[in-house]
Amino acid sequence: MTIAPTWISHCEASTTSGTGSRETENQMSDSTTEQQQSAVKILEREQFYLKQIFNCRVCCKNTVKDLFLPCGELVACSDCSKLLTHCPSCNKKILATVTTYFS
Repeated sequence: MTIAPTWISHCEASTTSGTGSRETENQMSDSTTEQQQSAVKILEREQFYLKQIFNCRVCCKNTVKDLFLPCGELVACSDCSKLLTHCPSCNKKILATVTTYFS
């Protein structure tokens, strides 16, 4: 009994004779499932990281919305930026704010 290598496509594996083709298909479906699960884990980690980046660094509840000038930092929500006189990231004096929108 010969078992086809796992790199053979599904079409080629189905033309293989004997029960080895079924075993190969099961191995391939298992490896595909593992690849999909690892891809989902990677995407979940990336989503968590992006949510952390866009959270307000002052209250940690809302998403960042106001850009500070002249430093150009985007670190606070609109509620917190009204209360600040200096940038929490670089400690420069805030001269103006620009409201940003993400789509």
